[in-house]
Formats: sequence, structure tokens, C-alpha cells
Amino acid sequence: MASNKVVKAEEIRKENALQALIVANNVSEAAETAGISRKTLYTYLNTDSDFLLAYRDAKREQLRAVSERMSEGATQATEYILSLISNEDAPPAIRLQASVKLLELYGKFRGYEGQINAAVLSATGNGLSFMGLSEPTSPL
Repeated sequence: MASNKVVKAEEIRKENALQALIVANNVSEAAETAGISRKTLYTYLNTDSDFLLAYRDAKREQLRAVSERMSEGATQATEYILSLISNEDAPPAIRLQASVKLLELYGKFRGYEGQINAAVLSATGNGLSFMGLSEPTSPL
């Protein structure tokens, strides 16, 4: 009966440590939050495969949730930029700047950053000067 209480207490410590690891900035902070030593927490991570697997699964889920939120924000930002571009009441400089930014971001997303930047500079030509921008200078 006493050994069941010890096992249960250890399970609770591990669960607290796992929850602390998920939200903490580092292992020291997680250990302090969980009320255990850093050494104990490292022991869990290095010797308990179930603990490590649960930690990796929890971090993977956390990253998935963050990625999903960022995707939602990117969609909203894109819609806003597109609304600026199509707003005929917006100053031409703002519409051009929004267009350039959209092309730059799309190029980065698709891996075409260099080609997109060159195309934008070519297409806007002297239009950069009225926005307070200038042609990039070659380092050579």
C-alpha cells in the first residue's frame, strides 16, 4: 500500500515537471516551478523514455498550435494588404508600397526572394523615389 503512494507521488511529480517544461523558458525555471531539482528533471529527460516522449509530443502540439495561429494572422495580414492595393482612395504611394511588400513576402514564402526583388525593382523603376526609397547600390 505504501509503495502505491510512492509511485503515485512520483507520477504527480513527473506530470508537474512535464507541465512546467512546456511553459518554462528553460530547465532551471521548469524545475523550480515543479518543485524539483534540475538534476531530477534532467534525470527524467535522460532516463525515462515515456517522460521524454510525452514532452516531445506536448512540444510538438504546442508548435502546431502556434503555427496555426501564425497562419491565421498571415491570412488576415494578406487580406489587409490586398485591401490596401485595391483601395482606389488610398494614395498611390501606399498602394505601391503594399504591392511591393506583398510581392516580397510572397517571394520569401515561395523561395524566390532574389528574383522577386529584382522584378519589383525593374517594374517600379523610378517609382521608388517618390516613396523615399532609392535604387540599391552594388557593393562592388
